[in-house]
Amino acid sequence: MVRILIAMRATALGNARHSRFGILSLVAAVVVGLATASSTLWLGFTAAGGASGGADQLALVMLTWTAGRIGFAAFSGGDPGIALDLFRIIPVPRRRLARSLLVLGLVDPAMPFLAIAFSSLVAFGFRHGPIAGLVGIVGAGALLLLVGILSTIVAALVPTGSRRRQDLGALLAAALISAVVVAGTLVGPLLATLAAGSTPALSLILRVLPTGWAGDAIAAASLGQPGAAALLVAALLAANALCAAIWPQVLGARLVAEAGSGRHAHARASARILPATVTGAVTSREVRLWIRDPNRAGFLIIALVVGLGGCLVPLITHGAAQLLPFAGLGTALIAAAVAGNSYGFDGPALGLTLTVAGAERHDVRGRQLAWFIVVGPYAILLSIAGLLVSEQNWAWPWVLAMLPALLGGGVGVFPLISLLAVQPLDDNGSPGPTWVVKAYATIVAVAISAAPPIALLVIGIVSRLAPLTWIAVPVGVLTGVCCAVVLGRIAGNLLARRGPEVFQILAGAVAGR
Repeated sequence: MVRILIAMRATALGNARHSRFGILSLVAAVVVGLATASSTLWLGFTAAGGASGGADQLALVMLTWTAGRIGFAAFSGGDPGIALDLFRIIPVPRRRLARSLLVLGLVDPAMPFLAIAFSSLVAFGFRHGPIAGLVGIVGAGALLLLVGILSTIVAALVPTGSRRRQDLGALLAAALISAVVVAGTLVGPLLATLAAGSTPALSLILRVLPTGWAGDAIAAASLGQPGAAALLVAALLAANALCAAIWPQVLGARLVAEAGSGRHAHARASARILPATVTGAVTSREVRLWIRDPNRAGFLIIALVVGLGGCLVPLITHGAAQLLPFAGLGTALIAAAVAGNSYGFDGPALGLTLTVAGAERHDVRGRQLAWFIVVGPYAILLSIAGLLVSEQNWAWPWVLAMLPALLGGGVGVFPLISLLAVQPLDDNGSPGPTWVVKAYATIVAVAISAAPPIALLVIGIVSRLAPLTWIAVPVGVLTGVCCAVVLGRIAGNLLARRGPEVFQILAGAVAGR
């Protein structure tokens, strides 16, 4: 049965329509994944601090990889090529089905990258002797198996048929991914701290978690404690056995869960804030979607948390507050990136817009205004708070010049990028792994919009002309307004001209499922 499931997945992926952008994005994602996994493998050869300090460093990296993989499984809801709900009507014994799906989860496309990263444990073990190396092989294999089983379980747990549980699962997954991203920026300083052994509390936490047991076993074997090493490896294998025993019950609960939601709609009259126009209606719809749709809300949480968390890293690690004033700018960049698939979120519903003559430009403007309403006030208040709290007075002209340029650039870029490379959602409501590459492209495009004020700021500092740095502020405002208006107009024209083609892509993806 495993071969049948693998063939189903291959057929589903083979029948999926891949654009040239999608293929390039997939290649870029593979390259980035290999580079990241290889850097983790290299840590196994170079980890300093002896057996104990090196084990702590590897435990931190293993925790980051594990949390990222499980978070992605929760967010995506499982394999889009194999819908679990399909097996409700297929007469297959549950335990046999559970074993087959578990094996299928272990041949997930992400597993080779995890295998390369977890091989750092093997390299670290052989640095401390052949016995420690053998322990590293068993520990790395057991940890890889545990991550695969947990990912399969979590992917089945999130979409249990209840809309509220789906929404909660998506939001929790977004929070977990945000934490992983922020923690990733802390990895460098924390590795140095763990090597020096100056954070015993953090070392204890890392060793208690299952992701640290393999490194602990290697350290114990290198110190001549085979009993402790065997006990830790046995605990890791027992965790695998426990999760494998739980999986059939989780699968059974998923397959018998009844779809539907107990939510009742309550109409509530409220005062109209937005104008009673076509653009106002689109804006109102989009604002509600950014708040209520779990996918959009999850992406927005990532932007809000990572934008602030990334700038807090120097403050946490070195007590430096120089980046704190730029938290709002980082939020604007990431929020534009997560909105870069705005039309992909619509699916075939885009056809309703295209049936109304001349509605395309109003649709683009409404999306732009909604994004600014959701992101703009937060980014502005966060920037002002960062300036006041950090007391970095030199940063005032930089923030006041760059923030309007980035906000305007985000408003203009995200609908245009969305139409140029629209990506349909899969069965689980995810835009797919190639969306990450599109998000990075959006970040670069939005960052370029701040080039004029940045150029003036740099020239002003180099030439020591303070008035020139303040002239960058109105230039930044003008740049932002021009980007929002001009790029929005281009996007509106593009939707009017290419709308049927975009709709065909979105509708075809649904029909091909």
